[in-house]
Amino acid sequence: MRYYRRMLFFFLSISVVFALSVEGVFLFSNISTQRASYEESLVSTTRQFCENTDFSIATGIQCATVIKVSDAAARYLQKSGSIQYNRLLLFRYLQSVFGASPRRLNAMALSTFEDDYVMRTDGTGYTGTFLGRFNMTQADLDRILAGFHPGFISQKAFTTVTAPDGSMQYIMTLSEPTIYSTPLYIFVSYTEAQLFEQNLLEKGEGCALFYNDGLIAVVGDFTDDQFLAFDKGDAPSSLDIRRIDSTSDGFRYLFVAGPPQIYTLSFWMTVGLGLVLMACLILIAVTLVKRMYLPIRELLRLSGSEYESDEFAFLKQRMLTLYVDMDSMSHSLTQYDELVENALYSDLLNGNVPDGKFSDTVTRFLPGGEQGPFVAVLLRYNQASLSQPDLSQDMIYLLKQKIDLYLSPILENRAFARKVDLSFDTKALIVSCPDAATLAYEINEALLMAESEYKLDFTASIGPQVTRLTDLSRSYREARLNLETEHAAHRKVVTADTLSEKTEQDERRPNPSMTKKMLEFIDENYNRDISLSDLAVHLNLSKNYVSTLFKSAVGSNFKDYLNNARYGKACQLLQENPYRKIKDVAEQVGCSKDILARLFLRYSGALPSDYQQRLLKK
Repeated sequence: MRYYRRMLFFFLSISVVFALSVEGVFLFSNISTQRASYEESLVSTTRQFCENTDFSIATGIQCATVIKVSDAAARYLQKSGSIQYNRLLLFRYLQSVFGASPRRLNAMALSTFEDDYVMRTDGTGYTGTFLGRFNMTQADLDRILAGFHPGFISQKAFTTVTAPDGSMQYIMTLSEPTIYSTPLYIFVSYTEAQLFEQNLLEKGEGCALFYNDGLIAVVGDFTDDQFLAFDKGDAPSSLDIRRIDSTSDGFRYLFVAGPPQIYTLSFWMTVGLGLVLMACLILIAVTLVKRMYLPIRELLRLSGSEYESDEFAFLKQRMLTLYVDMDSMSHSLTQYDELVENALYSDLLNGNVPDGKFSDTVTRFLPGGEQGPFVAVLLRYNQASLSQPDLSQDMIYLLKQKIDLYLSPILENRAFARKVDLSFDTKALIVSCPDAATLAYEINEALLMAESEYKLDFTASIGPQVTRLTDLSRSYREARLNLETEHAAHRKVVTADTLSEKTEQDERRPNPSMTKKMLEFIDENYNRDISLSDLAVHLNLSKNYVSTLFKSAVGSNFKDYLNNARYGKACQLLQENPYRKIKDVAEQVGCSKDILARLFLRYSGALPSDYQQRLLKK
């Protein structure tokens, strides 16, 4: 199940990463929208809040200015005519201005404090009455008046007092210079609601009004000490502090707001939708992995195993095993075909195959059709001529195989050639032969080479030529008759017309230097894609001749020797470093990873990885 878990982990990772990425994008968009909305709302609130307060302050200043420049104030200050009449005129003018002003003022009063007489919007009276109506003490008044500097300039002062009902009251005092002996003092009173538009503030917000860097009024969820600390820069990073200048000289605002509300309903809805998306993607990933894994599961089920490790490694091992089994089965079928073919041609030589039966079968073993003329050649092993005449049948069979190595180059160049084992010491050849003399010479050369190399004593007999394969029994009878004559025993090759004189023996046995060259070529080039043709080019000899020499010198064909050499080199490399990758080892010995696995199965019965594990456990 390792591959299944890997697939599941891979697709689940992709699903989770994709869902988190999408949710992250939407959350970022949501938070950005919330911040933008918060910023827009805060800018609008601060602007409107400060504009309302500025309007209240400006209204009081404008009213004071209108009163100061009026004729009534001039008659009152120059004290011309009736004092009582001048006071009445100024009182009436004060009431008219106050009544005409926007309802942003609580009360107004004015006095020169020369004669202890103060005019208010609700009447006139002495200073004590004024102080009581404006909720001030004599100490408050003295402190205000003492704060004004002598000189011909307009000055302002702001005072905060507490009304009898506990509410805050803010008094702005204006000192207006005159050409007369004393300045005119104008008092403008505000309630907290008249000075600040409190309904514009949200929870967690507040605003402070400063005049000449002095804190004069606060509103909202923060105290005076907190505003003073905020003004000095000692504020938490979570608060949004904004300093705003007033349109009235000397005044400024400090607006404080809490952090934006990120975790809103839309935020949690986005989180919920993201979790739903992740759950859906995980469900889709699990379903997809199960469907993709279904063919592998079926293969494991058919193999009769619930393999818990690496499925692909297990299936690969099974496929290699199946390949070996199929190769063995193919070899068995090939051997069966050879037996059937051998029996067919044995019957053909003995004249036991009717034309109809042979014509139905010949297309299987003779795809090119009949290409005559044909001759029958008999090869008999002369066991009596050896020093050990009592060789077993198995040994004689091996000797006949060695003879095949020398006969194969001759038969390969024929349009049609078949070998038929008739008995343990006799072999028949069916060959298309336009020239019997040439065939006799080639067979004679091959037998001489075999006798020189392996001390084999074979006699050959060649029958007369026939046109059709179904007439081959006549050539076979003549060849057998020639082989059994007395003089045949003294000849290597016997033909139907004459006995071939024994030619001078050709000593074409592979000498040690030639064998060394062939083996050195393989040892130096086994890590490349080489073949028998490459070896023949290297030796400047024909491919068939090199094949015969190699087989006779080494005892195996070129391909088997090369495969065995590669297997041995691979074992050596793994013994030197058991941690090498199998793929690297295969490249170093000149084959693919799959071919190396076949070589290990062939020569050791195990995979390269199994061999490697055994080395690591030592």
